[in-house]
Amino acid sequence: MPTKGECFKKARILLVDDDPDSSELVSHYLADHDMVIKLATSGQEALDAVESFVPDVIVTDVRMPNMTGDTLLSDLHSRGYKKPVLFLTGYDDLGTLLRSYDHGLLGFLQKPIDPEILAAVIRRFARLEFQRRVAEGTIAQLAKIAYSCLPDESEEGLISKARNAAVSIVNAT
Repeated sequence: MPTKGECFKKARILLVDDDPDSSELVSHYLADHDMVIKLATSGQEALDAVESFVPDVIVTDVRMPNMTGDTLLSDLHSRGYKKPVLFLTGYDDLGTLLRSYDHGLLGFLQKPIDPEILAAVIRRFARLEFQRRVAEGTIAQLAKIAYSCLPDESEEGLISKARNAAVSIVNAT
């Protein structure tokens, strides 16, 4: 479960964009809004970065050479990555966006980006990520209590069942 100090930490953002001018502009703006920014210039660089940087939110361009934003999202999803992802796009590609929601996309913003809206959306996604971590910690604690009352069940099995139940509840809302 997150500690009290984590409630007030700066949001950690992984910004993925192959356009250095765009990423620098967005990066400076978000840093001015008290966010910690890690820049990645490609999908592969982003995949490498999530191992050590551990962002609260990933903000990525959709159309990039070598690995598109939707391919990045799909790769993250296949690795079990569950953090919020926000697409920034200058294109109307509804099919890509709809498919991406199946892999965990939480939203997208159309370019040109209004910086105030971007900061507000990222703050909201970071709050959702914090709430998810709190819920996971609570679920693990409840499973441990249940384990002490139900010794025939394995602790891992109870945690798995509790998480599955929580995911079902979240998906139903």
